[in-house]
Amino acid sequence: MDDWMPPSLGPLFEEQKVSEPQWGTQAHMVLQRLREGGGLTPMEAFNYMGITRLAARIDDLRRMGHRIVTHHVTTPTRYGKKATYASYELEDA
Repeated sequence: MDDWMPPSLGPLFEEQKVSEPQWGTQAHMVLQRLREGGGLTPMEAFNYMGITRLAARIDDLRRMGHRIVTHHVTTPTRYGKKATYASYELEDA
């Protein structure tokens, strides 16, 4: 019984298979950009790829097994307030 773990925790500790998104989809474009290095923000995704729901595509990729890190970036606005946005990158393997 040394290798027993509760069924609810099993998937957290198992090696997850990584699948690739279908070519030409938004998820494919996002993954290609992340593989090029650097981060990807929602504004960049909209400006360069026309993707308005980057967080949803990141979630899709995570469900496919890709390890993506979220960084929360805070910056001042032109009105003197603070704005926070996400920046995503692939986790170092």
